[in-house]
Amino acid sequence: MMSLVEDLMVELVSKVKEKHADDLRKLGGRKLEVPRKPFRRYQYLEAEKEYGKDFEAVLSRKEKDMFWIIDIPLQAREFYDREDPPSRPGILVDMDLIYPEGFQEALSGGEREYQLDRILERIKKKGGQTEEQFKCT
Repeated sequence: MMSLVEDLMVELVSKVKEKHADDLRKLGGRKLEVPRKPFRRYQYLEAEKEYGKDFEAVLSRKEKDMFWIIDIPLQAREFYDREDPPSRPGILVDMDLIYPEGFQEALSGGEREYQLDRILERIKKKGGQTEEQFKCT
């Protein structure tokens, strides 16, 4: 999926440069760089440790090319995102694409959990209520 998105972004920027050069000149001579694959990848916890809680914004301002945030921890997302066990417990099969130059998040995606027992377990862990808790006795 990430490779597909990278291909799409490369094509998108290429077409904008090709078909809208006049518009870019009107915007003060804006020079778009076509991104190169593969995009850089930052691991969520390492980026957070190095740049603080607002690491996505900090990195977005710092970077000149699009990049990914990967290896997102379980506690950082909602109950419906799929965990990557058994090889990486506590890590989700999720990713965020971040624009450079301070423009921040372009897209967010990942696999969704499909096993009901795991979904209910995650809802409970996050302090949410499940249907079982609403049943009248």
